Amino acid sequence: MKIITLTEEKFDEYARNHEYKSSYQSSCYGQLMQKHGFKVHYIGLIDDDEIMRAASLILYKNFFKV
Repeated sequence: MKIITLTEEKFDEYARNHEYKSSYQSSCYGQLMQKHGFKVHYIGLIDDDEIMRAASLILYKNFFKV
């Protein structure tokens, strides 16, 4: 298995069809959080047969002025 970077479209395609889907796991939520200063990264976990087994929206923000 390996972790890959996903486009918004690929992420939404996976998230929309997952049985535990959530509005907090969508590119729309990621775009909203970008307006609040967060950076967004979409990742996926694919197996050896190139089938995506998991995906996640990662939000991060630098809170400390260095």
